[in-house]
Amino acid sequence: MSDGRAAGLRPGGSVPAVPAVVTSKRKRLGRRLALAWFLFSVALLVWPIFPWVGNYVYPRVFGIPWSLTWVLLVIAANFVVLLVLHRWRIVDDVEPPSTEKHERGEPPRAERAERGASE
Repeated sequence: MSDGRAAGLRPGGSVPAVPAVVTSKRKRLGRRLALAWFLFSVALLVWPIFPWVGNYVYPRVFGIPWSLTWVLLVIAANFVVLLVLHRWRIVDDVEPPSTEKHERGEPPRAERAERGASE
C-alpha cells in the first residue's frame, strides 16, 4: 500500500491547502533577465537609442522605412522573449485554484464537507 507521499499528501493523509511554491535560482535569474530585456527594449524605442539606430528612412526593407522596420524588429524580439518565458514557465508558473464548479453553483469542497458533517 502507498502511504500517500507520492500523491503529495501529508503524513496524516490530509491534502495541503496551498501547494508549496519552489522558486529556483534559474527562475529568479530568468525573471531578472526578462525585466532587464524589457527595460532595454523600451530604451530601444525612445530617446537614448532610437535616434542613433532607428530614426532613418533609408535603407528600406521590403519597401518599409527603416524607422518602422526597427520598431517591428523590437516588437518581434519582445514576442520571442515572451514566448520563451511562457514555454519555460518562468512567469505564471503558479496557477490559481479552479473556480469552475463554484461558478456553476456548486460550493467549494470545504463548504460541502462542513454541510455533510452538519447533516
